[in-house]
Amino acid sequence: MQTRTEKRVVIAIFETNSTTDELAFLDGMIAVGQADIDEAGNTNVTLWEFETGIYHMKRTRWNC
Repeated sequence: MQTRTEKRVVIAIFETNSTTDELAFLDGMIAVGQADIDEAGNTNVTLWEFETGIYHMKRTRWNC
């Protein structure tokens, strides 16, 4: 019996207000990857850091 597995592309942007703890390195990180979804709806996501070489400037929020 063959089971059906779907694959999806994933893009994630991490944003944290952390400046000194263990999660600070994630701030502004872009990750790409894939999600494998089985028939039961169980999902396994694999992400890799996307490196562009473009300087990241922390964005600010605008109130419009």
